[in-house]
Amino acid sequence: MIFLCSIDIAGSNPRVPYEKSYILRRALLLRSFLQRNHIDAVDKNIVDAMLHVPQYLHGARSMETIIKQSIERFTDWQIEAVAERIHEVWTQSKKAAGWVYGTICDDEKKIYPLLVSYDELTEAEKDKDRAIAGNIVPLIASVGLRVCGTIQEVDP
Repeated sequence: MIFLCSIDIAGSNPRVPYEKSYILRRALLLRSFLQRNHIDAVDKNIVDAMLHVPQYLHGARSMETIIKQSIERFTDWQIEAVAERIHEVWTQSKKAAGWVYGTICDDEKKIYPLLVSYDELTEAEKDKDRAIAGNIVPLIASVGLRVCGTIQEVDP
């Protein structure tokens, strides 16, 4: 005996003009997208707009695309990745200018103790790179621009 079963799952758009429960469905979807994309904070106005927009052209896919493209600030794992890259670029530029690693700093001999991999830095030195990375999005926003892009799935 074969049983066929179908489940009608309501999407993110209202099914009828007077329906109000779609807002709850959107809130659950939004929370899921934020957690899955490791986004810790979203502006209240963005959340309000996403819950109350009359309709999404592609339903839940549209909601997720908006979340992935709306980066207000870097997440902790993004800050760490950017900080590591900042240190790599800085190290490469110092080495290109003739600097070498040494345990003490000597400007005349171009010796510097921080010409090591990011993993070898102390937490205090990493915090300096993290501070720079954490200020990138606000700095860009201060001149009227914004960071857009896709968020790659990583294990934070």
